[in-house]
Amino acid sequence: MLKETDLILITGAYGFIVSMSVPILDIPDSDLEQGGHVARKLHSLGYRLRVTDVAHKASNGQLADSGGEIVTGNLCDPSFCARIVVGVDYVLHFAATMGGMGTIHEANDFVIYQENHSMTSNLVSACVAAGVRGFFYASSACVYPESLQAPGRDVSLAESDVWKNPPPHPQGLYGLEKLVSELVLYQQQGGMEVKIARFHNVYGPFGTWVGGREKVPAAFLRKALAAKLASDAPVAFEIWGDGRQRRSFCFIEDAVEAVLRLLGSDCSEPVNVGSDQAVSIQRLAELSLAASGVDLADVVFEYKTDRPVGVGSRNSDNTFVHERLGWEPAYSLEEGMRITGKWICSQILENIASMSQSERKEYLHLLQTSEMVDLRRDANTFAILLPITSRGLNSPHDCLANLGRFARSLAASTADDVARLGERYAVRVYLAIDNDDDFLWQVDGGDLATPILRDQGFRDITTLRCDRPRGHVCALWRDCARRAYEDGCDYYILMGDDVVLEEPDWMSSMHQTFARLAATEHVPHGIGCVAFTDTSFPGMPTFPAVHRTHMDIFGGDVIPDCFTNQDGDPFLFQLYRRWGCSKMIHSRVRNELGGSEAARYEKIPAAGWTFGTLDDATVAVDTWLRHHSPVSKRKLTLDVIIPCYRVDMQYIDAFLRLRQSSTIEVMFIIIVDDPLSPRVKDLMQKHGHRPDVRIRINKQNLGASASRNRGLQESAAEWVHFLDDDVTPDEDLLVEAEKAIRAHPKAAGFVGGAQFPSADKVFTTAIHLAGVTYFWNIAEKIEFDVPWGVTANLIARRNVLDNVQFDLQFPKTGGGEDIDFCRKKREFSIAHGGEPFWAAPTVRVTHPWWYCGRRSYWRFYMWSKGDGGLVKLYPKHCYRDAFPNGAECLLLSVVVFLSGTILGLTDLGQGRRAALFGIAWAASTMLSNVVFDLFRHLVLHPGRVRDMKTTVAGIWWICAIVEGAFLRVFSEWGRVVGILDRDATINKVQARLVASPAFASADLATYNYNSFPSTTILFCFDSHFASMVSTRRRALTAQSASTTPSTTVSPVFSAGASPPSTPQTSNMGENEDELDHYAQKRGMRGATAATKKRALEEDGNEEMAAERAPKRRVMQQAAYVEIASTKTAKTRTFESNETLRVTTRGKPAAAILAVNFESEEEILESDDSGSDFNPEEESVSDLEDDLDEDDEEVMVDAAVRESLQTARQDAEHAAGLSSAGAGSSKARPPTNKAAALRAAAAERRLARASEVDVIDLTSDFEALSSESDSEEEPLSKGKEKQAAKAKAAKSMTLTELRKARREERKEARLRRNATATEEAKLREELGRRLTYAEKATIALRRHHPELLDVWGDVERRIEIIEPKKSEQPPNLKVRLLPFQLESLSWFKEQEKGVWRGGMLADEMGMGKTIQMIALMVSDYGAKPNLVVAPTVAIMQWRNEIEMHTDNMLKTLVWHGASRESSISELKKYDVVLTSYAVLESCFRKQHSGFKRKGKIVKEKSPLHAIEWNRVILDEAHNIKERSTNTAKATFELNARYRWCLSGTPLQNRVGELYSLVRFLGGDPFSYYFYCGHSPMKHTCFWNNEILTPIQKNGMLGPGQIAFKKLKILLDRMMLRRTKIQRADDLGLPPRTVIIRRDYFSPEEKELYLSLFSDAKRQFNTYVDEGTVLNNYSNIFSLLTRMRQMACHPDLVLRSKNNAGMFIQDDTGEGTVCRLCNEYAEDAIQAKCRHIFDRECIKQYVEASIEQTPACPVCHVALTIDLEAPALELEETAKVRQGILGRLDLNKWRSSTKIEALVEELSNLRQQDATTKSIVFSQFVNFLDLIAFRLQRAGFNVCRLEGTMSPQARDATIKYFMNNVHVTVFLVSLKAGGVALNLTEASRVYLMDSWWNPAVEYQAMDRIHRLGQHRPVQAIKLVVEDSIESRIIQLQEKKAAMVDATLSADDSAMGRLTPEDLGFLFRL
Repeated sequence: MLKETDLILITGAYGFIVSMSVPILDIPDSDLEQGGHVARKLHSLGYRLRVTDVAHKASNGQLADSGGEIVTGNLCDPSFCARIVVGVDYVLHFAATMGGMGTIHEANDFVIYQENHSMTSNLVSACVAAGVRGFFYASSACVYPESLQAPGRDVSLAESDVWKNPPPHPQGLYGLEKLVSELVLYQQQGGMEVKIARFHNVYGPFGTWVGGREKVPAAFLRKALAAKLASDAPVAFEIWGDGRQRRSFCFIEDAVEAVLRLLGSDCSEPVNVGSDQAVSIQRLAELSLAASGVDLADVVFEYKTDRPVGVGSRNSDNTFVHERLGWEPAYSLEEGMRITGKWICSQILENIASMSQSERKEYLHLLQTSEMVDLRRDANTFAILLPITSRGLNSPHDCLANLGRFARSLAASTADDVARLGERYAVRVYLAIDNDDDFLWQVDGGDLATPILRDQGFRDITTLRCDRPRGHVCALWRDCARRAYEDGCDYYILMGDDVVLEEPDWMSSMHQTFARLAATEHVPHGIGCVAFTDTSFPGMPTFPAVHRTHMDIFGGDVIPDCFTNQDGDPFLFQLYRRWGCSKMIHSRVRNELGGSEAARYEKIPAAGWTFGTLDDATVAVDTWLRHHSPVSKRKLTLDVIIPCYRVDMQYIDAFLRLRQSSTIEVMFIIIVDDPLSPRVKDLMQKHGHRPDVRIRINKQNLGASASRNRGLQESAAEWVHFLDDDVTPDEDLLVEAEKAIRAHPKAAGFVGGAQFPSADKVFTTAIHLAGVTYFWNIAEKIEFDVPWGVTANLIARRNVLDNVQFDLQFPKTGGGEDIDFCRKKREFSIAHGGEPFWAAPTVRVTHPWWYCGRRSYWRFYMWSKGDGGLVKLYPKHCYRDAFPNGAECLLLSVVVFLSGTILGLTDLGQGRRAALFGIAWAASTMLSNVVFDLFRHLVLHPGRVRDMKTTVAGIWWICAIVEGAFLRVFSEWGRVVGILDRDATINKVQARLVASPAFASADLATYNYNSFPSTTILFCFDSHFASMVSTRRRALTAQSASTTPSTTVSPVFSAGASPPSTPQTSNMGENEDELDHYAQKRGMRGATAATKKRALEEDGNEEMAAERAPKRRVMQQAAYVEIASTKTAKTRTFESNETLRVTTRGKPAAAILAVNFESEEEILESDDSGSDFNPEEESVSDLEDDLDEDDEEVMVDAAVRESLQTARQDAEHAAGLSSAGAGSSKARPPTNKAAALRAAAAERRLARASEVDVIDLTSDFEALSSESDSEEEPLSKGKEKQAAKAKAAKSMTLTELRKARREERKEARLRRNATATEEAKLREELGRRLTYAEKATIALRRHHPELLDVWGDVERRIEIIEPKKSEQPPNLKVRLLPFQLESLSWFKEQEKGVWRGGMLADEMGMGKTIQMIALMVSDYGAKPNLVVAPTVAIMQWRNEIEMHTDNMLKTLVWHGASRESSISELKKYDVVLTSYAVLESCFRKQHSGFKRKGKIVKEKSPLHAIEWNRVILDEAHNIKERSTNTAKATFELNARYRWCLSGTPLQNRVGELYSLVRFLGGDPFSYYFYCGHSPMKHTCFWNNEILTPIQKNGMLGPGQIAFKKLKILLDRMMLRRTKIQRADDLGLPPRTVIIRRDYFSPEEKELYLSLFSDAKRQFNTYVDEGTVLNNYSNIFSLLTRMRQMACHPDLVLRSKNNAGMFIQDDTGEGTVCRLCNEYAEDAIQAKCRHIFDRECIKQYVEASIEQTPACPVCHVALTIDLEAPALELEETAKVRQGILGRLDLNKWRSSTKIEALVEELSNLRQQDATTKSIVFSQFVNFLDLIAFRLQRAGFNVCRLEGTMSPQARDATIKYFMNNVHVTVFLVSLKAGGVALNLTEASRVYLMDSWWNPAVEYQAMDRIHRLGQHRPVQAIKLVVEDSIESRIIQLQEKKAAMVDATLSADDSAMGRLTPEDLGFLFRL
């Protein structure tokens, strides 16, 4: 019977009888009394409900609102059944595959039987396992024998009639399944209340009334009502059969009432629920017509005798149900038909309300016929549209190979779905083959493709012969789709024969995705596009699927005919994206030929499909939805276009995290403009798979404008949003953008707001004052018709074909292109009835200061230069001023100055005055601009200045105004140059220049300098730079260079030189070459600086990089330096064609390219793309410094060339060689060798300044100066620091050395000052002194900038490997479970990754050992493998390897004194097993040595001398203490792969993970770094980042951040599954943990309190002195004594160390026999060192039936001399006797805890004498006492001790497992708490609690593991009012700490704190 508190599970939630889709509290029919279907009724009665069905349907939500649960799932899935019955008290099982006669017929028999029986058996099984109290089953009248239901008379069927005329013969397999299920339930009646109702033809409103599954009353009412509404005359009324069959029909309200009465009764027999008034089918039809208002005179009955009709007659005998339940039907058939008809009429009227007249008529005629349902065909049918061709491949046969691969993947990936019960799926393949493909078409008309598909089990194949142009794949798709549409397929997949489907269940995944889209987006099922995840094109929606609904909308066309072979799939995806119905499923495909290889046809894109084609299709879908689903709403589509040069993941991640509303669909289009950026890979790995992110990479740097244009071409959205790649957007940016667009949908676009950080420098304040930032926040100044906006934050309409793009004639750095774009957009919009640009100030971004706020004018100059070009494009928007501006005045002053200079050649006085006037004019111009700005900002507009965000004040404010004036003039200068640069005359000159032959071969930058007039140079370049060029020209002219460089050279890469394009043959040419060389060197500094910056950025310190060098494009130059060479037998000679490549630091030589330095215009990068090349970006002082440096570079370079030329010729002369070989017509006299040495030193110094490794030429010159005929090879840069310093000193003068040291000291001082400043700032924020850890953090970041973003780098660059199911290793005997196959795949992927291994942290008992064995088997032959395990586990490893691999892996147990020492022999084994103790011993002997004959001897460790293939640490938490030799020994092992296995990798503190991470090679997480601080110079990165923050802060602030960092690391190196997560795979019985609490006896309590008082007094002393943690070991000893006292007083009173302290009459230690536990009067000792009484062991040997009996203690072969002399007491002292030897066993008394154990075991023995138990304790002496007491109680026990050898342990374990009479196993927690498999036992007793709960869990899982079939109980014995009860509470805190680290929990703690200790000492 039901109880008020019961949780009731109802299956078939949306079925007719349950009917969750019915309004719960109101039925829209005044004639229907309150109540309703079962779920409604029970809910109204106040019961708690959980309802489930295979699919979700809309309901009024009142159930969920009231606390009920609605669960969707398939009852054919056993795991789903197990989940939904958890916590359930009563189950009402209504779910079934059923229906009327249109469904229940012979063709569907097997489908119905399989599905219904699977559902019922799964549910009943789950209920039994979960302990469900009651089960109601909805059976059917079909269980009655057909022989009793003959036609011609009314048959009343009583409940007992089922068994008449045996054997039973129910109606079809549907009835048989119902009967079988009843019998199954009868078997469970002893443990579960069972109630069964047999329903007879239930009908009523809210049931199925159309589609073939409806019952006869609903079908007849539908036909009659449709005829009435169609106004047909006469009415043709369809009846299946002859109409004479007789039935009784039960109204739904009566059926519900019967169910409720049955549930409230004690009736356990099946009952009929039906009417006892039968009518003929003919009569039922007449009642339906009458209820519908159709005149029978107008009806013509049509009898279809070929349709199924069921039994001849059926009626219910209600005698029994009336007697037991008092139930009888209340509704007459006429009344029920009237109510039902009224509801069906409302449904028909609702459906036809939006139809046209013709559609309505057709629909009503369809309703007048019933249809047959074929459940085999009634599946979700997927049509595979598969064009196939043999062309375009290396061989036509490759086509068949590709198809075979596809067919195999299709079969494998659909097998599970096709075989799925409850949800039916089917596959149909539509092949399209070109008509003229002679290879595929056979002579007889057949084809070669179909048999390949049939071989894989596909039978439903349609092959189309298509006459289409070659390569028109989209046309073939359309042909296949039309045919599939005609065949009634549900889903249409655009597929290719070069595809491999990689994952199963994709059909059900797609179907469920469409269902979710319908539910979440409120569209009809089928609206949408679902695509696979294509691993060949990440993020692209290739091979999409659409539903039949799409085909209905477009009349059978899957895609428009404008598509040839490209863009069809993105068209579908973009189309339904406008309703938010485009999704990608996780099922992956791999596109072979179209992906990694070239396509087989010419790719033809569909031009302009994102405009007219997409818009037309949108209108079609929108129109269809307005008729069929008016509630469906379109979404706004917006594409965010980000031209990206920097590829800074910090900014990109911020973009992709932007919040967006549910009414907008956003896609991010990222155009990478630096294809060589190292961060591109990180970007692709992190975001490339996302369907809302599209990443495109330019083949070369094109600039921001070209990248934005490409983004426009990629977009298919209605609007685009341009963002710079370095802005920080507000979180609600997209939300505000949507609001703006919806407010003004006709706008050309929107200008967003861009703000800057507060100006904290003079220069950044000057930028504000100069008006540069005025238009960045123009949106706050102008609301409507904003003239233009910056592209850092600009929204534009895209869905208009205006052909507006960014004009590429503007500079790539930016300037003018945004104005031009906005003006063109505005003009088009207004001309076509739209609006101009609106302001959107709430769409806000923050733009950083350019160059991080460093001083640079070049950007503003280039912007203004670009703006100047607008004058020619938009003259109507320009104005003329009669007075020149500042820049024009400066230009005129320069003209005057040059004129004066020229005039001075003829008239010195006049020329001088003119020149001075020009200088004065320029000075006055600048001064007037400064004065004006001072007046403007301080007097004229002071309010505007006050609102400026700046921290600059005082005199610096005046400086900012002055610099602002300079900035403004500099910008005006750029505008003037821009105007002149667009002049026709200059354009013609440039056109002629570009067309000239010299232009093609020369460097354009140099050509400009040498070819243009000086005035032109001033227009194009900075005058200061031009003057520098002239200075160099004069310097070079003054130099004498009488020789010609050789044509035979050896190139050496250098940042300071570049090769001449052609050899020079004259002095003049040589000078010009030097000028070219300088010009290239001057520009090349930008490339070198960019190289430095990129290296710094990769290390994560962008700010430091920005301070050191501007961002410039990476380029590499080659310097040609001649090196004299002499061929010898010993050394290699540098020939003329040899190139010695020297790499920049940290980069391989192969990655560096030597490229010609192109024109300045070509190397200028887009401003927004991140390349900031700027010849004049340095300050004036910097330029002056550069001037000196450049002078030195040029002069030293010339000296190097001359010196090396001389040295080479001297060498040739000494060797007797001809000088002609040097390329000179004349030999040079020998020159000073010292000059060559100095030149080489200078060359090296310059190279070091450029951060390039160069050849040390000193040795060459030394060799040349010697008389030896051999030559040393050039020396590379040394690795040792001292050698490098000595080398540098050797190549420096004393002055240079002093200068270098001063620079070093200066840099060190600056670093210290910077560190001190940062420390002071943090100290001021915190308001206290900094801790050592905080200082270390600051120093660590300062000295190691590469660690700044190390966690972000890990998160971006290392993907989390998701486990996927792998194949079963063929040579492994045991069948791996699904989660173990997943881990095998994870192992292999991890070994390919950066860690080359990882941590397997599955819970204990989940088969970590067999998983590792599977890994070793999977790469059999890779050896040797080392397994390090606890001693107790070594033999288990060996046994499992032998058992599961048939000795395929050759295994060695490397343990014991006689272990193998030969390294070559060890390498022969596949697996070497050893223990941690042996490994530590070998390591200690190798590093520390051992004493032998008074000397320290060191012995090499064989384990550390071998490079292992794989090292596996089993129970890896054994190395948790990093300072132990055991941990150090593992760190020193050499291996390719490293693995840690531990079910408890974290036990006490987070710091314990350090050792595991270090063993795995976690760099830099487990390393120490130099920090340059005192007193210690190094700090541990792990401690600094993880351990210290958690210890100091717990889960607050830094501690929480540290936990997140730790999770980032563990997610990428650890795999952990719990038993709960994988319960379905494991199939383990339940585990119950019971805490038994007992109380001390009076004597025990007195002793305990005495001990507790002493301990508490000592602890209080430590507290008062403040030395708690200093006395941690002493306190721990006090706590251990109290724990022992709680177990047994003798553990304290009779311990070896404490016995004399507590008991004065101690009689010493006696010898105890290990057989009888009595004193051994005549003791002898076995070889295994166990002592027995001679008589006891003699009787044991004689009684043994084995020839060689086993030792009764350790169970190894017993070797003992029975005639040996008795042992003396001194001899027994060498052998452990335990506590029993110190006790008087005749007077010994047990303890409360031991007696509690005896009670538990005695009760268990009475219940089941075969149940085995394990008793764990940490105290060996306590195990002695337990063993003594249990043996006296008659229990057979065996023991596992830490002193046993591996062989003895193995023998003991087997003895326990294989002997039924041994029921108790005593195990030391340390010796056997891990790595044991004792599944023979099913009880665990934990005799004492440990601080760490993980240790106890490990002990419990010795039995709760794979192979266990009995329910497991773990009993923890605790004594109340003792320290143990407090330990239990502390365990909870430890467990929380473990969960916080290894799972998603957020609470954690480390070791015992002083507060914890105080808690332990409280009573």
